[in-house]
Amino acid sequence: MAGIRRAGWILAFVAAGSGTSAAREFDFSKYSTKLRNFISDTVFGVEAGDREKQSKRLPGVVTLNVHGDAAAKALVEAKLGMFLTATGVRTEALAAGGGKHAQLEVHIGESGKLIPEAAAISKEISLDRGHTYWTWWDDERFVIGAVIFICTDRVAAGRMEDKLVENLFHVFGFPATSKDTDASCLSESDPNFPSLQPIDQAILKFYYKEVPAGTKPSALDKIVREKWPK
Repeated sequence: MAGIRRAGWILAFVAAGSGTSAAREFDFSKYSTKLRNFISDTVFGVEAGDREKQSKRLPGVVTLNVHGDAAAKALVEAKLGMFLTATGVRTEALAAGGGKHAQLEVHIGESGKLIPEAAAISKEISLDRGHTYWTWWDDERFVIGAVIFICTDRVAAGRMEDKLVENLFHVFGFPATSKDTDASCLSESDPNFPSLQPIDQAILKFYYKEVPAGTKPSALDKIVREKWPK
């Protein structure tokens, strides 16, 4: 196994419910330096002062396992469905010899249950914020394993969907946030978006069509500059 994401610590965090007095937006229908910077910022996170040097993404197949009640399972399947539609990734049962795939585990429940489960994976996983994610990737920088934790007693009911979408976005290869727009689920201003926004859908579609796993920052900038609609 080539590496792990040390949970969601690299995210720029603003307290839930915070907002901005003037929304920051830009036209993402055509290429701009703001668009390029937004994609680069969210793909290459900074952890312990080091910026990531290669992009990561899920392979074409994901096996999903939800730990929670029927309502939690329905919620995860609905939110994940938005990402599958945007990226072309599909879910299916694990099959022997079925090629490269990722295992996605989502735990939704009270912190008293989830904290020991997280600790069993790694003592470094923190649920202080009530939600986080953890990923593993191979030598090609394909994410081959991921786990998401959402604590129902630490995340407000009105932010549950939003935080699930945010963590799914990180699992799909976008580990960080950006200050360049307030119109995305990955905005540093921490908006309450229970579903993917138009810019999010466009970026996911582009990323999974045009950007190989293991792409370096300069190469990603070039791909966006040359292939995003003008």
